[in-house]
Amino acid sequence: MRVGAGYHHPGAAPARGRNVAPVVALLPHRRHGPAASYSRAYGCDCRFENSNAAIRLPASSLQCPLPDHDPMLLDMARAYLVQKFGEPRLMLSDRLRALVRRFIGVGDIGQIAIADALSIHPRTLQRRLRNEGQNFEALVDQVRRERLLALLEHPEPPRLSQVALMLGYSQQAAMTRSCRRWFGCSPTELRRRRVA
Repeated sequence: MRVGAGYHHPGAAPARGRNVAPVVALLPHRRHGPAASYSRAYGCDCRFENSNAAIRLPASSLQCPLPDHDPMLLDMARAYLVQKFGEPRLMLSDRLRALVRRFIGVGDIGQIAIADALSIHPRTLQRRLRNEGQNFEALVDQVRRERLLALLEHPEPPRLSQVALMLGYSQQAAMTRSCRRWFGCSPTELRRRRVA
C-alpha cells in the first residue's frame, strides 16, 4: 500500500493510536545527507530519485482501526471521487462470478440463491446479464472450469469425488461430463496431462 510522503511525519502513527511501521520511503529528490539520517526520520529504508513521493506501508495496516475517523470527511472525499471519476460500477457478471466463487461447494449456487444474495429478482438478474451479453449458466460453468483446473494443479489434489463436491456437483459423473465438454477428456486424464 502506498500513501503520499507528505502525509507521514515522524511519530504520526503512534500519535493516532496505530502501531504501523512503514516498509520503505520513496523520495523524488537526491539524497542530501547520510542515508541513515533519512532512515531514522522515516523509520524505514529510503529510496531516492523516484518518480513520485510515497510511503509504502504493510498491507496489514489496512486492518488498523482509525480512532480519529471523521465520517463527514469520508463523505466529502467520496463525493469528490464520484464527481471527479464517476460512480464505480462493477459489471453484474463480475459480482455474480465473485459470489459463485464464494459459495461454490459450500452453499447454493442456483440462480434464485445468487439473485437473492445480490438483492435482485431472478428475472432482473437474467435481463441484466443478457444486457451484458452473458448468461447465468455460462458464468457458473466458467467458474467451475477455473476451479477444476486450480484443484487439479494443486500439489496434493483432492480425490475426484471431493473435487466434484467442491465444484457444487451432486455426482462425480456430472463433473466428468462437464470436464469432457470443456477439455475433451476425463478429469483423471486432464490431471495426468497437467502434471506431465
